[in-house]
Amino acid sequence: MSQAQLDDYIKKLQAETKVKARDQVINSLVSIVIGAGLAFWAYGTIPHMVLFSLMVFVIMGVKNSIEQALHQFRASIGAKMPMDHLEM
Repeated sequence: MSQAQLDDYIKKLQAETKVKARDQVINSLVSIVIGAGLAFWAYGTIPHMVLFSLMVFVIMGVKNSIEQALHQFRASIGAKMPMDHLEM
């Protein structure tokens, strides 16, 4: 594997990371809106809507941080394989 292939692999990982980050933000926002809507529908009060929105926000934040850590771990393993071929 050449240096150019390694650079292409790193660019691919960076692009995947940007896409995953954007998807996580969109999924979090959609989940928060759905949670708030369901809370307002179920209880009919704004305090419940805010409470459920905050709960969903915290849960999605934890989920996103775990997914990010797993993605970084997998990316580091994947990046080591091409570097082993280049003996870096």
